Amino acid sequence: MIPAAVREAIASHARAELPNEACGLLLLDGDRDVEQAVVHSHVSSPPRPSRTDVERIGLWRDLPYVIYSVRLDELAAWRIGADGIESLPIESLPVV
Repeated sequence: MIPAAVREAIASHARAELPNEACGLLLLDGDRDVEQAVVHSHVSSPPRPSRTDVERIGLWRDLPYVIYSVRLDELAAWRIGADGIESLPIESLPVV
């Protein structure tokens, strides 16, 4: 789960970085292992991976990719992999 305080920290950081996009990392405690998630903001577009996000996923391929939309005040999570883009429910991402 991404607690309200963490969500607000993501939103606050994204607003502070305007007019630029913000980025960071979260540590996620899954059922088996702890893994990192990328946190990234979009200034005005919806919280969905952009073409640039997909093309430049690099080392973050197959890891949770959390996007916050500043304009819409929405948070969404994705997994971008070789097989495509998969939506992840925010509730399934337990933050350490």
